[in-house]
Amino acid sequence: MDIFLRDPAGEQLRFPVNPQEIQIKSEKQLETINIINLGEVDFPNGRR
Repeated sequence: MDIFLRDPAGEQLRFPVNPQEIQIKSEKQLETINIINLGEVDFPNGRR
């Protein structure tokens, strides 16, 4: 398996050796709406 980091501009960095562990953190913006007979539902509203 090859591991790459890519930025929005199209640049990429390939790791020559696979890391022992990978952690990904992504903050998301959610909008919570209360729907009758269903309860609270989260809708994606973009990324931070």
